[in-house]
Amino acid sequence: MSIFLMAWNPKKWKWDIDNDIEKILTKGYAECDWTCGSKQPVNGDLFFIAMVGTKNNGIFSSGIIESLEKNVISEFNKTRTNKMYGNISVLLNPKKENILSVKTLNEVFPKDKYPKLIWEPQKSGIRIVDDIHEPLMKLWVEFINSQNINYRYIKREYLEGNEQQKLYTYKERNSAARDECIKHYGYKCQICEKSMYDLYGDIGKELIHVHHINFISKTSGRYKIDPIKDLIAVCPNCHSILHRKYKENYITIDELKNIVKANPNCT
Repeated sequence: MSIFLMAWNPKKWKWDIDNDIEKILTKGYAECDWTCGSKQPVNGDLFFIAMVGTKNNGIFSSGIIESLEKNVISEFNKTRTNKMYGNISVLLNPKKENILSVKTLNEVFPKDKYPKLIWEPQKSGIRIVDDIHEPLMKLWVEFINSQNINYRYIKREYLEGNEQQKLYTYKERNSAARDECIKHYGYKCQICEKSMYDLYGDIGKELIHVHHINFISKTSGRYKIDPIKDLIAVCPNCHSILHRKYKENYITIDELKNIVKANPNCT
């Protein structure tokens, strides 16, 4: 799992933050999309959003990445870029509430120890180094829970913050479910029926992805997984398509199977 840092400059981009906070309070998340340069985050990666270009820069939001769209035209400078789609689960309004300031971040993660860390990026898609993932998540949750803000925010941020930590550790602990899924389905894609070994030889041996039929970010807290009913073995290509939005929606496994059957180039 990777963690990415997205940038938001309120002087350049308008954002109805209160409206998205209401969405989070109502359904648990607010959908978003963000350009991320050449970076290629995948479903399940986490992201933070940092406010830049002001006197009060810092992190004020976090969420989970759902999918990636490659090589799109940026609305800002009309250049080619990748775009990530995600769900925001924690969101503060910088105009009304304290945020996790750059000053605090630099104190906890000093420049002399982490020279490559950038908390005020000029562009989105900065990949945060792996060795600070856990302390950064801990700092973020502790910050949210320490704020003297409206009760509903405390309740929301506390629960959502913990959910982020659960998601982070839950995936690590459920390799057994993944193994059981592969044991059942084998190393052949259940959509296009190809195996990476047949295509690439030894270098593709035992290469298979495991797809959550119901996106993990749409769940609330922990839930029991059936390795056969809730997971499915798919090749990297089909997995990428399942996590790519098309006409504002994700296609289903059956829909993708029909596309593959109808396209002779896929078989």
